[in-house]
Amino acid sequence: MPKWIVSAIEQCLQDVQDKPLLLRERQTFSNYLFSRRLPLGDSDVKKMYREIEYNILAKKYGDLETIDDEFEIEKRRKIIKGEAVNKLKQCVYDWKPIEYNAYKSYLYMITRSVPEYAVLDTIFKEIQLRNPTFNPKSMFDFGSGVGSVLWAALERWNTINEYMGIDISADMCDLSEKIISLHPKKYKKAFFRQFLPVSNLQHDIVVSAYSLMELESAKSRLEVIAKLWKKTNQYLIIVEQGTNAGYKCPHKNPCPRLHQNKGFPCNFGIQYMPLRLLGPQRQNFELYSYVVLKKGNPTSEDNWSRIVRPTLVRKNHVRCRMCTSEGQLEEVVVTKSKHGKPFYRCAKASGWGDRLSIEPNPSYEGADAVVVTPNENGESDISASFESVDVSFKEEDPFAAGYKEAIPRPEKLKRGKNNLEPSDIESQDLKPIYTSETPYVSK
Repeated sequence: MPKWIVSAIEQCLQDVQDKPLLLRERQTFSNYLFSRRLPLGDSDVKKMYREIEYNILAKKYGDLETIDDEFEIEKRRKIIKGEAVNKLKQCVYDWKPIEYNAYKSYLYMITRSVPEYAVLDTIFKEIQLRNPTFNPKSMFDFGSGVGSVLWAALERWNTINEYMGIDISADMCDLSEKIISLHPKKYKKAFFRQFLPVSNLQHDIVVSAYSLMELESAKSRLEVIAKLWKKTNQYLIIVEQGTNAGYKCPHKNPCPRLHQNKGFPCNFGIQYMPLRLLGPQRQNFELYSYVVLKKGNPTSEDNWSRIVRPTLVRKNHVRCRMCTSEGQLEEVVVTKSKHGKPFYRCAKASGWGDRLSIEPNPSYEGADAVVVTPNENGESDISASFESVDVSFKEEDPFAAGYKEAIPRPEKLKRGKNNLEPSDIESQDLKPIYTSETPYVSK
């Protein structure tokens, strides 16, 4: 985290009257945000109620098909209506929009600033590596929050001469303006609004980070994405929590990680150091899911596979578990003795989220894989090829033997207020994992 952001946050916290309460509620608020689910649509709720109603009727009165009298069936439905409604309330997530007043805006700032900055900087870095000549001049940020998208973008590009941030909370917009006003270069090209503009003026980068889950229906989310796509000139970036509710998958096919591996969503992990102004801290991990959509024709690089679990480094071999462009999970093994030290080192240096190029080889069952890494100019060079081993891909506990030396186990999610029940935490099995990226440490 750049020093100016830490300094700006410290300065903003001076205006908070009850700072101890703010710090105490930080972890509970973080857990609540991570546990949020998407609200069910009316049709889904009605369908669930009918199923609950049918099961209760069948349990109390037996097979309903034997009853020909519709009046009698309707009478029994009224009798068990209260029981069915109570059961429905237990099954349906009580989604409510979060209204960010001044206090909650500060709470969001100290809770989410660092992990969101770390995630966004990683995504922008990948865009830089894949498109080193890209120099965006304008940016549109839907659900801008405290402005973490702009912070990360300004650290990667100095060409952004127009930024438009949209957040429905006036207090959040005021806080964002205060923070960016403390930028060392006196950045004065940021504008914040509460509502989407009617015009379809296009921007080089359009971002929706941790915002879509705050919309009340699938229809409204799709409408917003369609509007954002119209405003996109080059890149549309969508980021959410790396949970079953927030995951994104770029495949046209069903996500193989979610559907083949016991509900593990398509996500990635990054480690970061919380703000030191909050007292002694230890490294935390952020699970996130994202997709980057680019306008234009696809290239061959777009079909490269991506490592979707941490690489397993063993004695004289490395195992890389990947999701291919066809939407399949494969495991590739590279050995030092067969492929040489340079190839082995390249595979060993690859981590969760890195890309590999896999091409089928008709001479044997399996596939050839080419490890591709960017050079100093951001261009990609083929540096190794190694053989795929035909083994089944299965999820493992990331804290099993082989990971422990690299990954400290994070704190377990604690039960808090705001409807945070143990059943609401969808990703307790999704332990955050070490990433090959440099830890983001506040200084």
